[in-house]
Amino acid sequence: MSTQKKIVELRGTTVKHGELLYYLAPIGHPDLDLKLKILKKNLIHIHNTTGANFDIAVNSYMVHKRGQNRIKKFLENLKFINKSYFHFQKGWLAGIFLKNPNNKIFSKYKYILFNMDDVSLKKFPINKGISLIKKYKADCLSPHISGATHPWFPAGLNRVNRVEIFCLLMLGRKFNDFLNLFEEKNPCFWGVDAMMAYKKFYPLVCGEFLADHHLRNDDYYDRRIKKNGQGCAQINRNTNGSYRNVWSLVNDYPLIK
Repeated sequence: MSTQKKIVELRGTTVKHGELLYYLAPIGHPDLDLKLKILKKNLIHIHNTTGANFDIAVNSYMVHKRGQNRIKKFLENLKFINKSYFHFQKGWLAGIFLKNPNNKIFSKYKYILFNMDDVSLKKFPINKGISLIKKYKADCLSPHISGATHPWFPAGLNRVNRVEIFCLLMLGRKFNDFLNLFEEKNPCFWGVDAMMAYKKFYPLVCGEFLADHHLRNDDYYDRRIKKNGQGCAQINRNTNGSYRNVWSLVNDYPLIK
């Protein structure tokens, strides 16, 4: 699947006011100044490319009032944000957003953009992205991510069996399916992307749409070992012992579907 012509000529869906939710994966220190700069840039980019006002769900591991109030005040100054939901909790990544008490109502939004706090949108026309999801019946769409860990972002337009979870646009009715990929026991969601095809969740990757990952964290060796252990344990549980690690899944499911 894939030519630039198909993307360019595709008539974009028009996102209307209040139809889109920007779902921010947990934000906080370190590098909060940079992350807020990225967030502002992303929100303005979406508003400028859709022309619509929209809502935001902020997940954060900042439990002190000073940090919480800073984010709240920051968003109050963006007049195109209709409503802001906040979920503050100690923890890490999926261990936080899986406990967001509003997750069930978020699926009522027509469109949702799940985005990590250190990923900036460079070229991501949301309207066209939604149209591509509908046209190719994909579960979500990812732009090409500069600074990703794995080479899972093929050129052109492709339906794939896995994609790194940085920036995913989806229809709201797919949001619960997306959240069901994760487990609190594997908060860094190590290996969750590799299980997408096994769980019949198929992303679309558009190489013309671009985003940058700014703060790659390679971690210390002992922390990588821990995350790998958590990921392998989830893979083993979720596949009833059929697979025991990321690479056994990768070897069975080619990148392009």
